[in-house]
Amino acid sequence: MKKRYGIIGVALALGLTFIGLALAPAVANRFAASEVDRALERIRRLNTAVASRGAVDYDLFRQSLVVTDIAVDSPGADGAKIQIGRVTIQRPGGREDRMVADSILLENVSVTLANETLTIPTIEVAGYEGPAQGLVSPPRVGRAARTQADMIAQVSIRSGRVPEMTSVNADLKATRTIRNVVLGPAANGVVSRATIESVGLSMRPPPGASADATNALSLGAATLEGVSLPTLMRFEAGDGQGEREIAVARAEVQGVSLRAPTASYGLVNATVGRLTLEDLALRPLAFPTQAIDQLANKARSDEPLTPAEVRQLMLMAVDSVRAVAIGRAAANDATLSFDVEGPRSASAGLVEATAVADGRVGQLRFEAFRAETTEASAAAGSGAVTDFDATGLLAYAQEVGDDKILLTSTPPAEKMMGLTPRAASAELATVEIVRNGYAVRAGKLRTGQRGDVAAALPNHISLAVEHLQAPLPPRWRVGRYLQDAGVEEINLSFAADVSLDATTQILKLEQLAYDAPGVADVRLTGSLVNVDPKVAVERGGELIEKLSEVTVEPFALKVVDHGGLAAALAYAADRVGRPPDVYREDLAQQVEQTVAEILGPSADASGRALGLFIRKGGALDVAITPKGADTRLLRVLGLIGLGPVGLAQALDLTIVTRDG
Repeated sequence: MKKRYGIIGVALALGLTFIGLALAPAVANRFAASEVDRALERIRRLNTAVASRGAVDYDLFRQSLVVTDIAVDSPGADGAKIQIGRVTIQRPGGREDRMVADSILLENVSVTLANETLTIPTIEVAGYEGPAQGLVSPPRVGRAARTQADMIAQVSIRSGRVPEMTSVNADLKATRTIRNVVLGPAANGVVSRATIESVGLSMRPPPGASADATNALSLGAATLEGVSLPTLMRFEAGDGQGEREIAVARAEVQGVSLRAPTASYGLVNATVGRLTLEDLALRPLAFPTQAIDQLANKARSDEPLTPAEVRQLMLMAVDSVRAVAIGRAAANDATLSFDVEGPRSASAGLVEATAVADGRVGQLRFEAFRAETTEASAAAGSGAVTDFDATGLLAYAQEVGDDKILLTSTPPAEKMMGLTPRAASAELATVEIVRNGYAVRAGKLRTGQRGDVAAALPNHISLAVEHLQAPLPPRWRVGRYLQDAGVEEINLSFAADVSLDATTQILKLEQLAYDAPGVADVRLTGSLVNVDPKVAVERGGELIEKLSEVTVEPFALKVVDHGGLAAALAYAADRVGRPPDVYREDLAQQVEQTVAEILGPSADASGRALGLFIRKGGALDVAITPKGADTRLLRVLGLIGLGPVGLAQALDLTIVTRDG
C-alpha cells in the first residue's frame, strides 16, 4: 500500500512539473512584456516621449528575450526619433533600475535628429550592465544632454561591435560612413580600447556646381584608448557647462585624406600618413553642433550671411578653441597641394603641436619640410615655434561676437598691441630656397620674443641668421672683385637683439651684428630713451607726439675688415676708370680732410684713423655721441638729413683704428 502511494506521489509530482513547464513560457512572456512596458513607461515619463513596441517573446529555456519594432519619438525641435527593428537579449537580469545581460543585439537601428539621420544595421554588445532605459533613451541637446551623459556613465560592457554606421545630413548633402567599430572593455562609460576600420565623409556640391566640387574626407584604420563617451556626448550636445575632461587618452589613425574644392585656392588635396593624438580634453560647447551645420549650409549657398550670423560664427569659433585642449598632436608624412595659378605643394615628414589650449601652443615643430611651385622651392630640415600665444585675438573676437565692438571697427592702438599673436621663439634649421636655378641656403634662422604674456609688448626681440650661403649673382658687378679678393660665394651671419624696458622706457639695441668671412664683421650697439611702447602701433599725430619725446643715447660701431673693403674700393675705382691703388690713396686723403672740415680740428685724430683704415684695412671703432642738450631723435634725424653740416651739429664721432 505504501509502495502504491509512493508511486502515486511521484506521478503527481511529475504531472505538476509537466504542467508547470507547459505554463511557464506564457507566464514568462507576460512578465517579460510587463518589464518591457515598465521600461518604456519610464522613457515616457523621463523624456516626455512617445514610446511603443511590437511583440515580446521570451524563451525560458534559452533565457532569451526578443522585442520587435521599438519606437521612441521625442517632442520639440531638438527631439530625436529612434526606431529599432529588433532587440535580442541573452540571459537578461536586473535589480531596481539596472539591467545586466550576457549579450545584447540591436538590429536595424535608425536615429533621426533635426536634419540628420543615422542608420546602423547591427549593434552587438557582450557583458552589459547599466540603466535599463539606456538602450532606447533618445539623444538630446543642451541641458538634457547632462542626464544622457550621466546615464552613459553608468554603463559597463565586456565588448562591443558595430559593423557599419551611416549618417546623412539632408541640408549639407553630407554622408558619413564608419565601418567596423570594435570596442574593448568599458567601465562607467569609458572604453579602454576601440578600433575603427575606416571613416569616410563626402559632401555633394551645392546646386549648380560641377561634380568636381564634391568634398571628401577619409580616415584609415584607427586605434583609440581611454574614450570617455559621456565627455564626448556633453561636448557635442553643447550646454556650455563644466570644465574640460579627458575625452580620448590616445588615438592613432593610419592614413588621412582630404579633398576640398575652394574658391580661392582651387582644388585642395591633403594627406597624412599617420595622425596621433594624446590627452584630448573637451568641455561642452556653448552651442549644439547642429547649429554649425545650419550656418555652414548657408555659407555654402549664394545667400550672404547677415551681420548677426557672422557674429554667431565668431562666437562658435572662439568657443570651439576654448573648449578643446590637446596634450600632443602629430602628423607624420603630411602633404598639401592646390592648383591656384599653377600647381603648388607642401610636405613635411612630421608636424607636431604640444600643450594646445585656450589660444596657446606650447610648441609647434616640424621636420623635413618642403614647398614647391613651378618656379621656386623652399625646404627646411626642421623648425619650431615655442610658446605661441593668440589669447588677445580670441578675447577681441569674443567682444565682436558679443556685439560689444562693431564688425567694421578698427581697434585702437592700445588694443592692437594685445591682438597680435606672439611667440617666445621661432627657428628654422638647414634652410634652402631655390628660384630660377639660384639657391640660397642658411644653417639656421632664429627669432624670439620674451616678456610677460600679460604685457602689451614683449620686452625682448631677437633675430639671427647663421651661415647664409648663396652663389655670387652672375650679373652682380661687384662679384668679380669679391672673387679677386678670394670670396667665391656669399657667406654671412646676422644677428639683432633689441630690448625695451616698459618701466624706464629704454629701448636698447643690444647688438646688430654682421659676420661675413672674407668680407667684414660689423657690430652696432646703442639705446634710445623715453620710448613709449605704444609707438609701435600709433599712427598720425599720436605717433609724431610720441616720437618727439624719444632721445638718443651714445652708439658704438665696430668694423673688422676681412677683404671686403678692398673689393668695394676696386669696384668703385673701376667705375670711375682709375687704378685701384691710386683711387684708394686719394679717397683716404679726401676722407681725412673732410672729417676735419666737418667736425673741426678736434677730429683730426679721427680723420687720420679713418684714412688709415681705408689704406690698410684692419679694425675700426667708432663712438657716436649726440651733441648738445637737445638729443631728441627727430631733431638728430632732421640735422643728419641736412648733410655733412647738419651731421656735424648733431653727432660727435670718435674713430680709432687698430689691427684686425
